[in-house]
Amino acid sequence: MRLLVYEDMRILEALYQDVISAVRMDTELSEWFLTVVGVMQGCVLSPVFFNILLEVVIGLAAGILRSLHHIWKAEDISKPTKVLLYKTLVQSIILHNSET
Repeated sequence: MRLLVYEDMRILEALYQDVISAVRMDTELSEWFLTVVGVMQGCVLSPVFFNILLEVVIGLAAGILRSLHHIWKAEDISKPTKVLLYKTLVQSIILHNSET
């Protein structure tokens, strides 16, 4: 899979620029409002966007794990503490990036 280049990103951004939405409840339709986050319902690109986000999140988590490798090798830190530290850091990265 080739990486997205700047021109590709500009095309994708244009698809989602100035998107407006409304909510239907029974027969009533809400006022239209500007949608600033999320993907369009039924958009075939939604899984692609999800995969791109997942690659970024996994990359960040892997980078943190690589940078903390020296902690794992430290003999003065107990293994349960190391595991807790790793879980805490990786989970916080994944949770933070899934909300943005």
